[in-house]
Formats: sequence, C-alpha cells, structure tokens
Amino acid sequence: MNAILLDLTPDEGMTRTPDPAIVKSGDGSSTLWNGVDLGDGTLMCGQWVGQPGELIVRPRAHHEMFTVVSGMIELETEDGTLTKIGPGQAGFIPKGWSGIWRTVEETRKTYMLLKALPGDSA
Repeated sequence: MNAILLDLTPDEGMTRTPDPAIVKSGDGSSTLWNGVDLGDGTLMCGQWVGQPGELIVRPRAHHEMFTVVSGMIELETEDGTLTKIGPGQAGFIPKGWSGIWRTVEETRKTYMLLKALPGDSA
C-alpha cells in the first residue's frame, strides 16, 4: 500500500445533514473527506469540516482520535463534564461515549476512527 494524501478537494467531499432528532441547536451539518477505509469500516481516516450546532450523540460505535485544525469543538458528557478542543489540540473519544457534541464555530479536523481495540467487547 502506498502513502495517501488526505486532501480537501471541494468537489470530492460528502455533505452530511444530521437526523433532526439529534439536533439540539444550530445546523450541525458537515462535509467529510474519508480518504482511507481499511477493512470495511474497521479503520477510517480523513478530514471533516463541521458547521456550528449541538448534536446529541448516542453511544459511539468506534474510537476516534482527532486534531482540530481550526475552530472549536466542545464535548459534554451526560454528567456535565466539558472538554474543549481547539486549533492544534488533539482529542480522543472512546467507543461507547455519549453526550453532546458542540461545534462552536465552523471547525476543521483530521480524524482516525477505529472500530475496535484489542480487548474491546463487541
């Protein structure tokens, strides 16, 4: 396998509109450039640009490691713990996490999603 450039070519991004049932406020739409998908969704990585909004996140089916390039993301757990991640900062969201995903302003991030780690339960 060769190295892959994860580029933000405007006409190749996939626009996503969230299910209205999970939108608490704002738009919450995003554009996704999923440049790598190994093993039918086992490991995926690419770039994402999200619009301001608050989304209710049900337990996630994958682990996510990401770095914010520009903008601001706030992650609020059900117990009220707030994590703010801004430009140049990296975040990790474990599989099973749920809470509120708040995109404070238009945000660009690079990401890697991993469906399972050794020892994860199904």
